Amino acid sequence: SFLIFNILTFSFTIHREIPFVLTIYDIDMDIPDARRAIKREFMKNTQIKDKRIVEMTIEKGYMELEDTLLQWKQRSQLIRLLEGYVRNDGAARKKLGDDATADEVFARSGI
Repeated sequence: SFLIFNILTFSFTIHREIPFVLTIYDIDMDIPDARRAIKREFMKNTQIKDKRIVEMTIEKGYMELEDTLLQWKQRSQLIRLLEGYVRNDGAARKKLGDDATADEVFARSGI
């Protein structure tokens, strides 16, 4: 149907622009890894069945792509999108994980 054609066209457009985006934002990531990250974002929306919402999501995606190509996004925004929101720097690296030993907890308590 026409809706599937729009989704595939949008997907091909994004995949065609990935090498350029990685270059202009100086992101050190393999193209296949970036494509998998984009596919992950597409898969988040597979449960949407309403045609109007699908069309709106596609249009929003085109706007996001345009903002990216015009370099209106910051590098950190794209890295967050491509690599996920997992950071081990700053305050996050100081937090104790669930697997912390009693000695680590005691050492951090300041007693």
